[in-house]
Amino acid sequence: DMVWNNDAKISFVRKVSVDGYVIKVSDTITNNSGKEINIAPYTRVVQHADNTKVSGAVETGGVVYENSKLNYANWNKLNKKSFAYSTVNGSFGFADQYWETVASIDSKDQTISIKKNGNWYFADSNAAPVKIAKGEKQEINTYIFAGPRQSDILNAASNNIPGLNKTMDYGWFWFFAQPMLWMINWLYVLVGNYGVAIILMTLILRLLIWPLTRKSYLSTVTMQKMQPELQRVQKLYANDKARLQMEMMKIYQTHKTSPMAGCLPMLIQIPIFFALYKALLISVPMRSAKFLWISDLAVMDPYFILPILMGITMWLQQYLQTPKKTNQPNDPMASAQRFMKWMPVLFTVMFAWMPAGLVLYWTVSNLFGMLQMYIIKKTSK
Repeated sequence: DMVWNNDAKISFVRKVSVDGYVIKVSDTITNNSGKEINIAPYTRVVQHADNTKVSGAVETGGVVYENSKLNYANWNKLNKKSFAYSTVNGSFGFADQYWETVASIDSKDQTISIKKNGNWYFADSNAAPVKIAKGEKQEINTYIFAGPRQSDILNAASNNIPGLNKTMDYGWFWFFAQPMLWMINWLYVLVGNYGVAIILMTLILRLLIWPLTRKSYLSTVTMQKMQPELQRVQKLYANDKARLQMEMMKIYQTHKTSPMAGCLPMLIQIPIFFALYKALLISVPMRSAKFLWISDLAVMDPYFILPILMGITMWLQQYLQTPKKTNQPNDPMASAQRFMKWMPVLFTVMFAWMPAGLVLYWTVSNLFGMLQMYIIKKTSK
């Protein structure tokens, strides 16, 4: 215990206890001054500017939970101005990509401010004064979380620090990112390697969208066969747009397909892609996770081996998925194919600086997609 007695006969006893990543600071004030006193609780969290890193993909900087609402003030904003909040039950502190330090005073009324001064960032909270009658004593508790941004740990600590469980930044596609992160961690428990866990998760996801992939390929083949009919009505009703649209709809209904049917698997994979990207960036266990030659699945492949493999497999998958060319002039499908042949090159360059775990997912997805195309072609003849 830490004890201090001042000249006014007011005694302060401080006890500090640690439970996991939560530090509890308990201050007991005994008033022997002979009159009522007011004690205003105060807490400050400090972060040095040299220990900060701006991230465009994960929310970092000052974090304040105010009246059931989570507020972020990133480092760039804090460099320009200060922020102030008033709340009845809140928390405050700083967060980076993997770690955060957040405090909460066990007091309903608080005024919180976050600012930069010199090379330091300050997060301060002034709570409402506590009245202590003469001869009485009062206990004031402050809780401080200093640990990883990991959902199970944050959920447990939020029992004492309100809003802490909401500081996990899952992004726009949180409804995919949360279960994907859970699935990866669950598979890791089974296999003991995050690279293998990502591969298994990829196979599970590809199996789930198998019906859509089959429908997409068959739709692409049907669209290719429809081109002569579509071009015929385009020439016949070139000056009658309403009739042209009606005749084209009849052709689509006859063949039971639509122009969008071939895009379904790609449209579904877009939110999965961004959700996995976010999950890899915020996953503390994924940090420094090794797989084959890769020392950290959360950062780029230093040798660019995976991006090159991804580009090659993407080209092969595209080659297998592309229907046979027709001899029809001005075939829009052929024009689309000429454009799509450059996609593997574009994706290779784009993925070169992506997290290796994300590139691993896309590479395995391409390989499994090639197997799917082979099976679909064999079974649909």
